[in-house]
Amino acid sequence: MTILRLGLVCHRWRSIVLTRPSLWSSIRIFIDVPANELSPRDRTRINQTSALYVRRSKNLPLTIDHTGDTDVVFGDLFQRRVRERVKHLRLQLPRQGSSQRTALLYPRTEGSRYPLLESVELYSTGEQAATGEWYQELEAFCWAPCLRTITFGRVSTPFLMNFLECEMDTRIHLRHLVLKDFIGRMWFIPEFLNHLTELEHLTLEITNQTCWTQSRSGVTPPVYCERPTSLSLALGANMTGMRLINLLKVPCLASLEIYNPEDGQCEIACAIDSLVGLVRRSSSALKTLVVRNVFMVDIHLLLLLELAPGIQSLVVHEAEDAPFSTITGRLLRWLTIKSDSRDTKPILPQLIDIKFLFDAKVSEKALTRMIESRCTQMQGGESMLLASAELGIRAGRELRKETIEQLNDFRRNGLSPWLM
Repeated sequence: MTILRLGLVCHRWRSIVLTRPSLWSSIRIFIDVPANELSPRDRTRINQTSALYVRRSKNLPLTIDHTGDTDVVFGDLFQRRVRERVKHLRLQLPRQGSSQRTALLYPRTEGSRYPLLESVELYSTGEQAATGEWYQELEAFCWAPCLRTITFGRVSTPFLMNFLECEMDTRIHLRHLVLKDFIGRMWFIPEFLNHLTELEHLTLEITNQTCWTQSRSGVTPPVYCERPTSLSLALGANMTGMRLINLLKVPCLASLEIYNPEDGQCEIACAIDSLVGLVRRSSSALKTLVVRNVFMVDIHLLLLLELAPGIQSLVVHEAEDAPFSTITGRLLRWLTIKSDSRDTKPILPQLIDIKFLFDAKVSEKALTRMIESRCTQMQGGESMLLASAELGIRAGRELRKETIEQLNDFRRNGLSPWLM
């Protein structure tokens, strides 16, 4: 529901809408027809609506999301007075480079074109991935001193090559890169990542349209990312990412996320050796492990956890309709601290936060026993007390009443269990 429609609900809502500029600071334009099929009436309506949002947002920073293969509203949106207020920009790349769009995005005047811009998402749609035709559109963001996050969606190797060739001052300061739905030859990604010397957070989505070919020299260099502390790997159904994972060297990695970005099934058994190698190379620094919507057997998760004893936060969301469970009685028993095992060190002694989303097959008794063991100081104080626990069950099933009551009893020990 748009802000305009909210203002029609009642007099009070209209008064709130008209007196709060922050409600108008997010501009979303969605055009689902080609420019030559857009009627003059629709063009006028879109331009007037966008101008209304700009005017009523006063001087607040703007978030602009432009979806559509047309430059109809660029003339109004990217005038200098608007450009200087843009903080977040999401932009669909047209099928071909546009001279009108380039002139508006890349004005040939001195000074900071985008002084407030912090994040940019550029993506393409349709059968063809974005190629290298948008050189100047990329170069437009040279004058964005605050730019720290860039998301590329459905782009190809030539596009990334042009990104590196651009004289972009922002590249030096880039902290977060999201590369989604990459289409093309993966051999260029190592070279690409090695240029981003100050990168701290990297998200890679590997799809079944990503292929691996050797570089022209026949040798693919390792990817040594010295600064990144957070890595998100979306493996999908394509295991091409194994070769990239084998090349990654991330000594300061503190957070690792493994997830499936697609609706289909994602079995990662064949990638487990690569993931084990990655965790082993980062075990001393790894503090957070997230596993979401992938088919992973419990023994593989145990293997990753054994390699990273310093884990403080563990997030496991089981995939729906998985042929096997990740959160099993064996995993829960392994995580349970034994009061009578004084000669052995506690498992994951620094674990203070867990988030589990599981199916109805989990042993509720083993679950509550594990949580209880981590809410009580044992092992001579060698393990930290659990600070938070979020638990959820899929398929509309519910936990037993006795289990819920027992979880609520843990509150007296300072734990606040939350049921998803």
